[in-house]
Amino acid sequence: MSLSQIVEVLVSEEEVTVVGRHTPSPEHEGSPAHYYYVLSKDGAALVRGSAEVVLPVSVPPDPAPETSWTAPPRPRPQELKEGMTVLATALGVIETTDPPGFHTLLWSQELPVTVMED
Repeated sequence: MSLSQIVEVLVSEEEVTVVGRHTPSPEHEGSPAHYYYVLSKDGAALVRGSAEVVLPVSVPPDPAPETSWTAPPRPRPQELKEGMTVLATALGVIETTDPPGFHTLLWSQELPVTVMED
């Protein structure tokens, strides 16, 4: 089974960047994946965004490696402060070819907002 999660919420003076990780299951190797996320606090959405990645392919006998994805930076809202905790909710959509269709992942976790290092 594929495993995805958001692992970091990084801020600079003007932008916020979301970083995630994905460990693909064998049937999803090499597939395009689309992630849609919302960062919220106390029920209010602060930032929405998306990212796309092609999942890695294994080199037998090793399984496919975990891959990181980074969403394009979004404008940082004034309410998003360093050190606060936000609820990061995301939907992952993996395009499958055998059988043709989509596999979806939905997850949510609380994460601290940290300063982006130069």
